[in-house]
Amino acid sequence: GGFTFGYTDAEGAAVTERAHESTIVAIALSTALAPIVAGDSSTQSTTTSFVLVATAGRDGLVKLWLSSTRVKSSANVDGLVPPDLTFALVLQLAAHVAPVTTVLFDDSFQVLVTAGEDGLVNMFRVRPPVKAVRTFLFPGQAAVTDVQVASRAPASLVAYSDDARLLCVWSVNGPMLASLSTASLATPAPSLTALLSVTELDAFEGLLVARSDGWIELRMLPYLQVVWSQRYEDPDTTAAQRVTALAVEPGGRVGVFGLEDGSFFCLVARQS
Repeated sequence: GGFTFGYTDAEGAAVTERAHESTIVAIALSTALAPIVAGDSSTQSTTTSFVLVATAGRDGLVKLWLSSTRVKSSANVDGLVPPDLTFALVLQLAAHVAPVTTVLFDDSFQVLVTAGEDGLVNMFRVRPPVKAVRTFLFPGQAAVTDVQVASRAPASLVAYSDDARLLCVWSVNGPMLASLSTASLATPAPSLTALLSVTELDAFEGLLVARSDGWIELRMLPYLQVVWSQRYEDPDTTAAQRVTALAVEPGGRVGVFGLEDGSFFCLVARQS
């Protein structure tokens, strides 16, 4: 039920014990939103910052923690974690009536997004007083596995349920804009193993999707049209490889994909 900030050794870490009475199942941090919660209106340093942490437990609780002091933001600077650094609980949210599955901060909207096994996706305004600004109910109240936020117009929230094999997109103002059942993609219905909201070469905002049957897709948001798709195969056996993790550099030109067998590969977008 605790969490650690910094290095894993005792001298380089700030440990917060018993942060929850249950196992912590999701965690997120933001330095951009921390000054808002801290009430710090001073000019922000490029080398130090406060840290805001959100933790979520199997008890349905989400907690916000604020660092007691600024920390150095460069990993190349000795003493990244001050020896007296602690995290103070600033807010506890009874966000869900079932275990939480995901928490994330969106700096553009200044919100905290939470999702849970109760089928709820909540958006909380981080600026005090913190309050829920929107709640979405997943169809059939299916447990939500993953959530992404797309901040470009039309701003949208993406949620996926592995139990339902369903991907949904809502406008942040409330209405559902699109949905996709993975049963329409293949038989048997593949699961989505990784999702990431990306900006494609500054042209549009899209959703990068990894499927359990080896396909990788880029879909345009908010309506989920396919921009491109590619199936990754083992070069020796030609069998489909399951992509389990992905990341994209900020410009959207280079993506790296982790595979179930422990290897990874890169894709580079071509400019036409």
